[in-house]
Amino acid sequence: MDHQVKYYILMVRSLIENINHYEVLGLQPDASFKDIKYAYRDLAIKYHPDVCKAPTCVSKFREITEAYEVLNDKNKRATYDSEYTIRSEFYQKNRSTNSPEQIIIFLINNLNAPESYVRNAAVDELVKIGKLAFNYVSTATRSPNEVIRRKACDILGRMDDPRGIGPLIRLLSDSDAYVRRRAANALINLNDEKAVLPLINALKDYESKVRARSAEALGNIKDERAVKPLITSLKDKRSRVRYASVVALGKIGDTSAVKPIQALINDYKPDVRLIVQKTLEDKFNIKKETYTTNNNTRRETNQNNNNDGTESIIDVGKDIINEIDGLFNSFTSNPNKSPPKARNTSPPRNKKPSNICPHCSNPINPNTNFCAKCGNKITQNTKPESMICPSCDKKNDTKAKFCSSCGYSFKTSSTNKNQNLEDLEKLADLKDKGIITEEEFQAKKRQILGL
Repeated sequence: MDHQVKYYILMVRSLIENINHYEVLGLQPDASFKDIKYAYRDLAIKYHPDVCKAPTCVSKFREITEAYEVLNDKNKRATYDSEYTIRSEFYQKNRSTNSPEQIIIFLINNLNAPESYVRNAAVDELVKIGKLAFNYVSTATRSPNEVIRRKACDILGRMDDPRGIGPLIRLLSDSDAYVRRRAANALINLNDEKAVLPLINALKDYESKVRARSAEALGNIKDERAVKPLITSLKDKRSRVRYASVVALGKIGDTSAVKPIQALINDYKPDVRLIVQKTLEDKFNIKKETYTTNNNTRRETNQNNNNDGTESIIDVGKDIINEIDGLFNSFTSNPNKSPPKARNTSPPRNKKPSNICPHCSNPINPNTNFCAKCGNKITQNTKPESMICPSCDKKNDTKAKFCSSCGYSFKTSSTNKNQNLEDLEKLADLKDKGIITEEEFQAKKRQILGL
């Protein structure tokens, strides 16, 4: 038993029986932790069943151990001390009439306690009481408090009593979604065919966890009436419902569910894909090659494919390279503007040469400062070299931020730089895996960097 759960049970017992852990160890409430350890050691040696042969030694040793587990922990001791007044008052009111029925009623009332550990401990104790507490728990399923109804579902599911089927079926249509969820979860353990039709109706519940747990319960019952509804649930938008439906159909084992399950082999959720593969192989004895070949829609099957999977890896690498080529082509266009106009492919007109003398129109050498014909001084153009626009191939000043013809922005955004780095990392991975050669890597690298 979990140590924390065991402590919660001890707290409920102390509320009922008014157990004083300090008196068990022979201490006062202000005792130190050192005193608690010494007292426990001495009493444990005295009343240990291997040493003490009296009939009451076992129960006495159990009380000593329980007291030490509570008082030796700082947090547990603080909680125990704060509840001591409540324990005393309850004991004084019920010491003369502490019957089993009153204990059960007390536990039922504590199903709605503010503290979660008290609620859970009350559930555990009512499950231990068993059939004697069934009628009280069944009545609690009609409580106006939804928390008590939820806890009643948990108790009925753990009691393993077939009489609990009726109340749980009724709670499948409860107004509270959490109650319906707990009722479906309780029916998972009971495995009664009476719950098949109500659980099939619960597959249409608007709460996805109710649908998933109803599918799980139908899978445990293994009734063939649930096959078609579960096949319909394979198309549910929530992955937990699809997952539970696949598991349930695998438990039922109807072969009509093979193809619908097989259609989920490419589901976008990894856990669904894994359970589909496991179900097809373990429950229906279908080999992996059969359904992966017929349902792989990510790329076409290579006719010259070797069985070691090498060709498929190369195909994936080629697909990635093609994507990078498309990314590179997008670098030379501005995504925020309309596509550039078509370039004029007509022959260029005869234009006046730019290197001529402004005085006599005589052609001159670009590097000379005087005209050889008229002797006048030539003033050279001191403007910087022009820059070619990558969008329209027009010349622009090197200091220009936008193209004067098409408006293309020459300033590279940080997004493009980051994209370049990502693409280079992809190329490096492909080269390390041997999918592309060093020459292909260098060629793509120059394209991305614009070299």
